[in-house]
Amino acid sequence: MSTSEEESALANAVGSVGAGIVAGYLSHVPHNLSTYKLMNPQKSYGTLFRQFADLSAPRYLVPQGLSSSLKPLYTAIIACIFPRGCVIRTAQ
Repeated sequence: MSTSEEESALANAVGSVGAGIVAGYLSHVPHNLSTYKLMNPQKSYGTLFRQFADLSAPRYLVPQGLSSSLKPLYTAIIACIFPRGCVIRTAQ
Protein backbone atom coordinates (compact mmCIF):
# COMPACT_ATOMS: atom_id res chain seq x y z
CA MET A 1 0.00 0.00 0.00
CA SER A 2 1.39 3.40 -0.95
CA THR A 3 1.59 6.35 1.40
CA SER A 4 -1.30 8.18 -0.26
CA GLU A 5 -3.49 5.06 -0.04
CA GLU A 6 -2.63 4.68 3.65
CA GLU A 7 -3.43 8.34 4.30
CA SER A 8 -6.69 7.97 2.41
CA ALA A 9 -7.65 4.86 4.40
CA LEU A 10 -6.76 6.61 7.68
CA ALA A 11 -8.77 9.70 6.72
CA ASN A 12 -11.71 7.48 5.81
CA ALA A 13 -11.51 5.63 9.14
CA VAL A 14 -11.29 8.87 11.14
CA GLY A 15 -14.23 10.32 9.21
CA SER A 16 -16.29 7.18 9.81
CA VAL A 17 -15.60 7.23 13.56
CA GLY A 18 -16.40 10.95 13.69
CA ALA A 19 -19.70 10.40 11.88
CA GLY A 20 -20.56 7.60 14.31
CA ILE A 21 -19.90 9.84 17.29
CA VAL A 22 -22.07 12.64 15.88
CA ALA A 23 -24.87 10.20 15.01
CA GLY A 24 -24.75 8.65 18.47
CA TYR A 25 -24.90 12.04 20.14
CA LEU A 26 -27.74 13.37 17.97
CA SER A 27 -29.82 10.20 18.27
CA HIS A 28 -29.55 9.90 22.06
CA VAL A 29 -32.58 11.99 23.05
CA PRO A 30 -34.95 10.67 20.32
CA HIS A 31 -33.91 7.10 21.13
CA ASN A 32 -34.71 7.55 24.81
CA LEU A 33 -38.05 9.26 24.12
CA SER A 34 -39.03 6.44 21.75
CA THR A 35 -38.14 3.86 24.36
CA TYR A 36 -40.10 5.71 27.06
CA LYS A 37 -43.12 5.98 24.72
CA LEU A 38 -43.03 2.22 24.03
CA MET A 39 -42.97 1.52 27.76
CA ASN A 40 -45.63 4.17 28.59
CA PRO A 41 -47.87 4.71 25.54
CA GLN A 42 -50.51 6.50 27.63
CA LYS A 43 -48.13 9.34 28.57
CA SER A 44 -47.62 12.41 26.37
CA TYR A 45 -44.24 13.22 24.85
CA GLY A 46 -44.08 16.34 27.03
CA THR A 47 -44.43 14.24 30.16
CA LEU A 48 -41.90 11.74 28.86
CA PHE A 49 -39.43 14.50 27.99
CA ARG A 50 -39.71 15.94 31.52
CA GLN A 51 -39.09 12.43 32.88
CA PHE A 52 -36.08 12.06 30.57
CA ALA A 53 -34.68 15.44 31.62
CA ASP A 54 -35.12 14.69 35.33
CA LEU A 55 -33.34 11.34 34.98
CA SER A 56 -30.72 12.35 32.45
CA ALA A 57 -29.41 15.75 33.56
CA PRO A 58 -26.26 15.30 35.65
CA ARG A 59 -27.08 16.67 39.11
CA TYR A 60 -23.68 18.30 39.53
CA LEU A 61 -24.42 20.59 36.56
CA VAL A 62 -27.65 21.96 38.08
CA PRO A 63 -26.86 24.86 40.46
CA GLN A 64 -28.32 24.48 43.94
CA GLY A 65 -29.43 28.13 44.16
CA LEU A 66 -31.37 28.06 40.88
CA SER A 67 -34.93 29.35 41.20
CA SER A 68 -37.67 26.74 41.03
CA SER A 69 -39.22 28.46 38.01
CA LEU A 70 -36.00 28.16 35.96
CA LYS A 71 -34.99 24.70 37.14
CA PRO A 72 -37.14 22.67 34.65
CA LEU A 73 -35.85 24.70 31.68
CA TYR A 74 -32.24 24.52 32.83
CA THR A 75 -32.53 20.77 33.52
CA ALA A 76 -34.00 20.16 30.04
CA ILE A 77 -31.19 22.09 28.36
CA ILE A 78 -28.52 20.26 30.35
CA ALA A 79 -30.17 16.90 29.65
CA CYS A 80 -30.03 17.58 25.90
CA ILE A 81 -26.49 18.99 25.82
CA PHE A 82 -24.85 16.64 28.35
CA PRO A 83 -27.12 13.58 28.53
CA ARG A 84 -26.28 10.76 30.90
CA GLY A 85 -25.51 7.54 29.04
CA CYS A 86 -24.60 9.27 25.78
CA VAL A 87 -21.12 7.73 25.69
CA ILE A 88 -22.60 4.24 25.94
CA ARG A 89 -25.18 5.00 23.24
CA THR A 90 -22.49 6.45 20.97
CA ALA A 91 -20.27 3.40 21.43
CA GLN A 92 -23.11 1.12 20.41
